[in-house]
Order: sequence, then C-alpha cells, then structure tokens
Amino acid sequence: MRNAKEFAGFAAHAEWVDYELVVIPDEATNESLRSEQQFFQESFMPGNNFTGHSHISIARFQAKEIMEETLVRWIKNICLLHKGFEIRLNNFSSVPPHTIYLRILDPMPIIHIGNQLKMISSFIESNNCPPLTISSKPHLAIVSGLSEGIYEKAVKEYAQRSFSQCFTVEKLVLLKREGLYDTSRVVSSFRLATTATNQ
Repeated sequence: MRNAKEFAGFAAHAEWVDYELVVIPDEATNESLRSEQQFFQESFMPGNNFTGHSHISIARFQAKEIMEETLVRWIKNICLLHKGFEIRLNNFSSVPPHTIYLRILDPMPIIHIGNQLKMISSFIESNNCPPLTISSKPHLAIVSGLSEGIYEKAVKEYAQRSFSQCFTVEKLVLLKREGLYDTSRVVSSFRLATTATNQ
C-alpha cells in the first residue's frame, strides 16, 4: 500500500477509475463547515471561485471499472463488521504550505476501517492497478491547494480560531471520478452495523 504522503497524487490512466471511500458529515456539521469556508473566502480569497471540502477521506484507490461490483461487495462486508461511531471535530491545524483542516479528536474508528481494507489492496494489485492508499491521519480539510502566500496569512488567523462539532457516522460513501477534472459522484453508500444487529 502507498503511504499518506502519496494520498493526493494519482496518475491518470485510461483503464483506471479513481475511487474514494469517505465519511460525509451530517447537515448540521456541513452548515458549520460552509460558514467556515465562507469566512475563509471572504477573508483570504475574495472574488475567487472557491470549492471547499465536505468529507473525510478513509482510503483512495484506482481500479478498472469491471472490478467495481466486487469491490462494492467487499466494502459492504467490511462496513458491516464496524459499529457506527461519533466524530468530534475540534479546532484547526494545517499542512504547510497548502491546507487548513479540522482535527478529529479520536480518529481510531476511521483508521480501523482503513486497515480492514488491506485485503482490497491485494485484489486491486493482482489486477495490475496501483496499491490502495489509506489515510494515516484522517482530517477534514477546510481548504487545500493554497498558494504559500495565502497559506501564511490564513494559518495565523486559524491559530486563533476555535471550532467544535460532533456528529454520528452511520454510513460510509464510495465516490468515483473517471477523469482528472471530472466531478466525483456517488457509487454506493454502506451502512455500518448498529448495536442491535452487531451483538
């Protein structure tokens, strides 16, 4: 498997589709995120088109589309082994020199699920596709891809700002992007086990 440093750098390939398994926050949390992103745009990128993030990445991989049905089935089975869990977002951190993100107080449930996906990596690689990439430090980016100048201004502001929001994760979502500049779309969602059915 590739490490998190390679998480963003997939190479385009005619046969491969880009997949990403993510956590999507609930509507209340998304509303708070949109407010933060609006503040960022008004403060640091006025007049520019700004596309924020609204999910937490667990894993990314590239595979041939013919493999999708098998991959969806395996991911569904893995998700059924994990109970729903809470995520608490608490204050800001950064990845110099390009990303401002929200910290996750306890990322272990996400990391555990990511580790369970190792069996999928073997299947992907056996079909001549690149290895799966798991996020070793899950987070929720407010903005990424910043120029160094904007980053330096923003990071000083966000060192002083506070944020706290909690939401329950009951399902994961698999996204798919067929071209480098295509918009991601939902392939499938996967319910996590509930306490009642996972005894």
